[in-house]
Parts: sequence; structure tokens; C-alpha cells
Amino acid sequence: MSPLRVLKPLHVRSHAPTAVVYCEGNFGSIDGKTANGLVRQSEKYKIVSVIDSAKAGLDAGVMLGEVACGIPICCDLAQAMAPGERPPDVFIFGIAPANGLLSVHERGVVLEAMSRGMDIVSGLHEFLGDDPVFIAAQAEHQVTIRDVRRPRANKDLRLFDGRIATVTCPRIAVLGTDCAIGKRTTATILTRALNRRGIGFAGTVRILSEEDPAGPGSAVFPR
Repeated sequence: MSPLRVLKPLHVRSHAPTAVVYCEGNFGSIDGKTANGLVRQSEKYKIVSVIDSAKAGLDAGVMLGEVACGIPICCDLAQAMAPGERPPDVFIFGIAPANGLLSVHERGVVLEAMSRGMDIVSGLHEFLGDDPVFIAAQAEHQVTIRDVRRPRANKDLRLFDGRIATVTCPRIAVLGTDCAIGKRTTATILTRALNRRGIGFAGTVRILSEEDPAGPGSAVFPR
């Protein structure tokens, strides 16, 4: 496969896209839950680095109190991009701030990532894909923006119809009435344990609170 980056509409990847996770000042904390979860377990993305200048130089796995995972923590986006190599495919905004909005500085970092040819994944309450500045940058740099909290189109929504009653396999409910209390971690541990025993299991986590109706990182960033 050619190492040259091509226009996104024509590019088909045969591997999990590489991703850098932005978590400045929050990695390992509650507000860094998205980044924490992606470092611990991600089947959708290959996490290659985390950005948090306060913890630069450390291994992300060790920082989370686990074994070294080979994912470095970098001080900024420039350091996160290995010299001579193509940039990561995706820039994931891995912070879950209470107000759900980008700061002025963070807007600049996202725009820098787009200028380097990286697709953007955001779990914020504000939709970057609706912002004229990001829309223009998306067109200029031929990248995509994925607002994972954006609701599905009305035509794709449906009311409860009772079809769940036809599901015959055992179901384990992992519920929570607040954010960042361990739903994703619990579901991941259960999935791994059951799979090790030869029991096929797939976990989906949803949150039950007015604060975060779209769900936590585990729901919006598929494993």
C-alpha cells in the first residue's frame, strides 16, 4: 500500500485507524474518562499517543496504574507525530469537560490537527460539524468530523416496540445514574472474562441521567 495520504472519500483502510488522543491536563482524571477508556481498550482505533503536557514522557498504561502499554504521553501535537512518518489518521478529543465546550486554545489544537490531515472525533455537546470555522477547515484539508453525540436522523429513530422480548440470550444490565462511575470498565471486564471462558459476549453501555443522555465514552466511542 502506498504511504501517500489520499483524499478521504477515496481512501479505504484495511486496518484500524491510528489515533492520537488529546487530554491536556486531564489524563488519568475523571474529566479524562474518554482518553482513559480508549487507552485501556479500543478495537475501533489503534491509539498511538496521548497528549497531556503535565504527564509528558510517561507511559499511558503506567499512568493509569496498570502495566506499560507502549502508548507515550506527549506534550503537544507536534511531539505526538513521529518525524518522517505519516500523521495519525484520527485526532480524538478525549476530554469530557463539564460545560461540553471547546476552549479557545482547544479550538486551535483541533484546527492544527485538521491542517495536518487528521480526521476529528469529538464527544462534546457542541457539534464541531456545525461550526463554520471547522466546516471550512474540513473542506480545505479534505478531512472528516465525527460528532459522536449527534442524534440519529428522525427517520432512523423509533419507539419501543417490544422486539427485545424476542432476544433469547441471557442479558446483563450494567446501569448507572451518573457519569464516570465505571460502567464501561465493568462491561469491558465482564466481556473479557466471559470471552476467556468461551462465552461470546458483546457489551453496550448507556447512561441514565439528564446530564449526559447520549451516553459516556463507552457508548459513543465503540471499542
